[in-house]
Amino acid sequence: MNGPNDTTAPPGTRPVCRALGGGVLAALLFILTGASAALAHGTIGAVVDRKTSCSFFSYDDGEPMGYVKVSVTAPGLDQPFQSGATDRHGIFCFSPDQAGPWLVTANDGMGHQHKLPVTVSDSKAESPTVTATEGPLVTGRDRTSQVLAGLGIIFGLTGLFGWYRASRPARPAGVHKGAPRQP
Repeated sequence: MNGPNDTTAPPGTRPVCRALGGGVLAALLFILTGASAALAHGTIGAVVDRKTSCSFFSYDDGEPMGYVKVSVTAPGLDQPFQSGATDRHGIFCFSPDQAGPWLVTANDGMGHQHKLPVTVSDSKAESPTVTATEGPLVTGRDRTSQVLAGLGIIFGLTGLFGWYRASRPARPAGVHKGAPRQP
C-alpha cells in the first residue's frame, strides 16, 4: 500500500524523500533549460605570426626539466609578466612586448632553479628581436665529480655514525635498554 497509513517505511522518511526528489528534479530542469545557454560564451582561436623567445631548461645530466614552473619578468617590473610551465621537452616560449633585459626563471619546486637572462632589442619593427645571452647551453658538474661527492657524503655519514656509537657509554653484558632490573 502507498497510502498515508503505510507502515513499510520508517516514520517521517516519506516526506523527506519526496522533498529531496522534488529538489533534485527542479535542479535538473534548471540545468537542462535556459541556464546553460545563458552562461555559455563563444571562443575564437587564431595563429599569430609573431617573434617569440623560446628557452630550453635541463638538469646538468641533460634530462629536460619537463613540466616545471616558469616565471618571466619584464624589464623594470617586479611582478611576473607571464607564468606557466615548460613542455615535456623542457621548452618554454613567450612573446615579449618591449625591449630590454628579461629574466626567465625555471623552478621545479625541489631545489633546482635556473635564471636565464634574455635580451630583447628593439628593431623598430612590429615585433622586437630576441637574442639569448651568451654562455654554455648546459652548465653544471661532470658525472665524476657527482659520484665522488656522493661517495664522500656516504663515507662521512658512516664515520659520524661510528663515532656516535663509539662515544656512548658501554653497558654491562646482559643489560639491555628497557630491560627490567634485578632486585
